This record gives sequence, structure tokens and C-alpha cells, in this order.
Amino acid sequence: MIVQNEPRKEIIALGKTYFAIQTYRQEVADRFNQLDEDNKRLVIRGDIKQWNQMLAEAARNAGIITKVKKRQPLKNLKYDMPVAKTV
Repeated sequence: MIVQNEPRKEIIALGKTYFAIQTYRQEVADRFNQLDEDNKRLVIRGDIKQWNQMLAEAARNAGIITKVKKRQPLKNLKYDMPVAKTV
């Protein structure tokens, strides 16, 4: 069994790390599955927000994005729509 072996050996250390990660992943999944649908949605939205922030930071660090533009609220948008002529 891996737990009883010498952890200084690389293969034993890797095995212990693997099982520790898998145990943690299962615990997180079990906690997530106990949430109701609204809280699951909030957790997922938070995760997506965090990943998007990390992606934007990586893009800035790589020089892809130089300045972040704030989105304009929909109520302030002006549309140049043609107006129908009345006869």
C-alpha cells in the first residue's frame, strides 16, 4: 500500500499526491451536489467570473489586451434606425 511506503521516493510521492487530489475532488463534488439549483448556478457563475478574470489577466500580460473597455449600459445606447415615412 502506498501510505506505508517511503514518501521520499518520487513514484510514492506522486501516488500520494494523486490520491490526495482525487479525494479532494470527490469531496468538492459531493458538497456541490448537495446544493439546490439556485446555489449551484451561483457557484458556477462565480467560477466562470474567476476564470474570465484570469483569462483577461493572461491576455493583458501577453500584450493582447492593452486597455479594458467598460461595457455601456443598454439604456444609454443610441441606435440610428431608419424612420418610416408616412404618406
